[in-house]
Amino acid sequence: MPLVVAGEGQDKAVTNAIVQWSGVGLSIGDRSPGLEKIREGVELVLENSSYKVKADKMRRNIARYDVGAVVDGVIQNIVHEWASKRR
Repeated sequence: MPLVVAGEGQDKAVTNAIVQWSGVGLSIGDRSPGLEKIREGVELVLENSSYKVKADKMRRNIARYDVGAVVDGVIQNIVHEWASKRR
């Protein structure tokens, strides 16, 4: 599903930049865009098939991973590195 994102604070600026850069959606680039800007963004995303194509490609790439195993591996590596430094 292509995205239309906006807002600031927390990780929104980074997330919005990644959405825009990857082409899976559109960053409105406004802290509080309002109904009209949101409508324009949604219409643009729905009219431009490249957003859907890139979002679908991203979906297929993500589906190849066992997210639980990836997260578990990252956590195990962090704990192992931390433990080795404490010795």
